[in-house]
Parts: sequence; structure tokens; C-alpha cells
Amino acid sequence: MARLSLLPLLLVLTTGRALATPMTADDAVRHALQHSTQAIQADASVLDSKAGLWSAYAGVLPSVSGAWSVSRTKTDPSSDHLYGYSGATPYEYQLLSSTSTTTSPTVTGRWSILNLSNLSTLGSALQQNRASRLSRQSVRNDIALAVRSRFYEVVRNIHLAGVAGRAARLARDNERRVQTLFEVGSVSKSDLLKARVATGQSVVDSLVSDHLVTSSRIALANAIGMSEDKLGEVDTTLSDARHDYDEATVLTEARNARPDLKAA
Repeated sequence: MARLSLLPLLLVLTTGRALATPMTADDAVRHALQHSTQAIQADASVLDSKAGLWSAYAGVLPSVSGAWSVSRTKTDPSSDHLYGYSGATPYEYQLLSSTSTTTSPTVTGRWSILNLSNLSTLGSALQQNRASRLSRQSVRNDIALAVRSRFYEVVRNIHLAGVAGRAARLARDNERRVQTLFEVGSVSKSDLLKARVATGQSVVDSLVSDHLVTSSRIALANAIGMSEDKLGEVDTTLSDARHDYDEATVLTEARNARPDLKAA
């Protein structure tokens, strides 16, 4: 029974750790590609070019239209009785109701086999669609690069803030040491003043570092399309291996693969 009662608590703790997982650079890029304004606008331009492409296809592909019409006529019986004579014998009769239905199915086909204007419009629409898709890929690449730069700027500022905080603690410890030496007459008043100045400067540097962390977090949150208070903790692990690149190879790959150059 005790183990069963502890199961919900373990689930809550596990879920809390999952929700508190620090954001990585890949997570930031993924969120930016889904929610940033530039990515949404690039997707909208691709959809707009697709609409123009389908409109151009309508000018060269066969079109079929159909219609189905039904008309119904009903004659109600007369409420009046009619009288007549058959020879010398009078008789009385009443009209009966009647209904008639007419069905008219229609199928119409149309195909402009050779229309140079429509073919030219289709070719232009195809190129426009391809250019918009390449432009979208270029925008997504730019977003990924910008978000990664912002992310690692946050990581750098966090590490620098940690160094500045340790330097401030070291300066305070040194000031206390110099204060003790001054009280016993081992150092001069100028040494104590220098230690106090160093402590004040290290505290200022620590405050500036903390401000840089906050401002860089705000810039990262704006880049990925969320508010800074929802950003959460950032993964500060730096485990990337060093890579060597050849300049000529990189330039060749860029000329052949960059989507913005292809779109242009």
C-alpha cells in the first residue's frame, strides 16, 4: 500500500523534471521556425504562389462542367363541378390532378490545346512557385542562424556572469583580508582603499553581466516568438567538437546550394 501511494508522487516529480528540461539550441530553432513572424510570412508567400500556379494550370488543362436541372409541373383538380350533355342526358364531371416531371442533364467539356499566352503564364507561375519555396528555405536558414547566434550569446553571457560573480566574491574576500591586515598594521591605508575600489569595480562588473544575461534572453525570446518569462532555463552545456573547414570548398557549396542565390 505504501508503494502504491508513492506512485502519484513519483509521477508528479518525473513530469516536473520533464517540464523543467533546459532549452537547447535545437529546441529554440524548432520553436522559431514554427512561431516567428518571418517564418509565417514565408509560408504565406509559398501558399500565395501555389494559388497562382493552380490558377495558371486552369488555363491549359481540360475543364468539365455539369448541370442537372429538374422541373416539375402539377395541376390541381378544379373545385368546381362541370356539367355537360350527352345527347339529351345531362351529366356532371370533375377534372383530375396531373403531374409532369422534366429532367435535363448537361455535361460540357472545354480544353484549350494550344494557347501560347496560357502556357507562358504557366511557366511564369512555375518559376514563381519555385522561387518562393527557395526564398522560404533561405528565410528558414537565416532564422536558424540568427536564433543559434542569440542562443549562444545567452550562454556566453551566463558563463561570463558566473565568472564576474566569482570575481566579486574573490574581491570581497581580498578586501576582508586587507582590512584585517590594516587593523594589525601590516598594510597601509592606500592598500585598503585599493582593495575597496577593486571590490566596487567587481560588483559593478557583476551587475553589468547580469543585465547582459537578461537583455540577451529577451533578444532570444523575441527571435523565437515568445515572451522572456516563458523562455525557461537555457542549456549552457558546451560540448561541440572542433571542426576544420576549407574555404574554397565552403564557397563552392554555398554557390551551388544556397537557396537565396537559386531564387535570385
